[in-house]
Amino acid sequence: MTLLNVFLDHYSVGKDARTSRLFLIAEVDSSYQSIQQIEGFHNEFVSSQNKDEPVTGALFIINSSVCVHLLEAPSKVLMHLLRTLHESSENPSTAVARNIKVVHFTEEVSRQFPIWQLRSVKIVSETDCTVSSGAVLKAVFDVMKGILELGREMKSLANSLKAQEHIHSTKNAVMQKIPSSERLRAFCAADELCSLSEYLQIYDAPAEFSPDSEKTWPVEEFIKVLAFVHVSPGIDSTLTYALFLHWQY
Repeated sequence: MTLLNVFLDHYSVGKDARTSRLFLIAEVDSSYQSIQQIEGFHNEFVSSQNKDEPVTGALFIINSSVCVHLLEAPSKVLMHLLRTLHESSENPSTAVARNIKVVHFTEEVSRQFPIWQLRSVKIVSETDCTVSSGAVLKAVFDVMKGILELGREMKSLANSLKAQEHIHSTKNAVMQKIPSSERLRAFCAADELCSLSEYLQIYDAPAEFSPDSEKTWPVEEFIKVLAFVHVSPGIDSTLTYALFLHWQY
């Protein structure tokens, strides 16, 4: 058995519980789409995916003005959603949302949500949601952490029905984890967060590599191999073979 076999065996354990995760926020452009149409867009997208590759997570449409979406699915599904949203945003007549920010995209993470759910919700206005430029990343991470906690709570319940009831609950323990529309709009305006078009530009850019030799001066001389000797000490030796290289500069 090789080291690769050991790695592959270890990787296959719990493979179904691992996935990729996308977290984005956006302003809902109600002048182009009604809330019902926005819900229909995402419901249709999720339901059209391969049932063998579960799509889980939560989409919150808050105060009919902003949305926050945490989606767990294979990377190709998440990228398809981002490209679909981008194509939609280029045409004002089909735009689903605007000022879309891709906050988080990571692979090989543990799935936290048992199902995918959409909820339109009214959240009490936040009077002071000013976020300094140096604190944006921590503030948006706290929002994502709260939504992930909702997913873990849903996952701990007995079945999908109870999980649905939990995420649609009006209990304080649930409502406190859903951010205010004012806070999300502040995030949408933050330059520290990557816009959808910027993210796709970075993702699609060809990878460029610079060999270390091009960054070192003066350039090191090549090693000259003068001899290659294979020595077999014999079966009585603790060494099965020895390799000797002779070189000079």
